[in-house]
Amino acid sequence: MINTLKAYCARLFTSKLFIAAAVLAFTVTLLFTANGAKKLGLKTTQTDLDYSLLASLGIPGFFSIFTSLFLGTEHRDGTIRNKLISGKSRAGIYLSSLAAMAAALGVMTAAWLAGAVAGANTLPDTAAIVSCTVTIFGYNLANLALLVLISMNCTNMQLMLVIEFLLFQTGICAALFLQAMMNAVGGVFSQVLKLLLNALPFGQWLLLSPIGSHEQRVAAPIMVLISAAIISAVTAFGIKLIKEKDIR
Repeated sequence: MINTLKAYCARLFTSKLFIAAAVLAFTVTLLFTANGAKKLGLKTTQTDLDYSLLASLGIPGFFSIFTSLFLGTEHRDGTIRNKLISGKSRAGIYLSSLAAMAAALGVMTAAWLAGAVAGANTLPDTAAIVSCTVTIFGYNLANLALLVLISMNCTNMQLMLVIEFLLFQTGICAALFLQAMMNAVGGVFSQVLKLLLNALPFGQWLLLSPIGSHEQRVAAPIMVLISAAIISAVTAFGIKLIKEKDIR
C-alpha cells in the first residue's frame, strides 16, 4: 500500500492542474477575504474569516472535477489491472487512492487557510480558527470519500465527471433548500431537517458560512464526528464494491 500511495502522490504533486489550483485557491481566498467586508457587507459576519468561509466552497468545487480526472485514468489506462497483476490488493489500491486525495485536500485546505489569514484584517482567536479548519477538512473529506467511491468503481471517465460535478451542484441546492424548509416549519420536522443539514457535507459548509443559520449548527466536535462516520461508512462500502467488481 505504501508504494502505491507513493506513486499516487508522485503523480499528484507534479500535476500542473493541481499546483495551479492550489495557487489559485490561495489568491482567490486572499482577495475574497480582504474585500468581502467592502463588497458584500454581510451583517451576520463577526470577522473577515467569515468571508473566507464563502470562498472555501471552491475546494469541493475543484475536487468535483479533479477527482474524476485524476483517478479516472486508473480504469482507462488499465492501471488498476496492472497493479492487481503485480500483487497489490484491491483494498490497498482503494485506500491508497483515498489517502492521496486526502493529502491533496490537505494542501488545498492549507492554501485556503493561508489566503484567509493573509487577507483578513480581523480574525477570531486561534482556537476558533483551528476548529473551523478541522471542520472544513472533515466535511470536505466526507464529500471526497464519495467522489473516490465513484471514481474507483466507474470505468467511464466522462460519465464520472458529469456525475461528480452534478453531485456538487445538487449538494449546494439541497443544503439551501433544507435551510429554507427548516426556517419555514417547526416542531419535530424542523429538528429532523436540522440533523440532516448538519450531517450533509454541504450543509455543514452552509451552517459555518455567514449565509447559514448559525443557531441551527451543532458543535464543531459533533460535526467532525459526523464527517468521520460518513467517511468510514462510504469507504467500507467503496472497498466492498471494488472487491466485487470485474476489472479488465
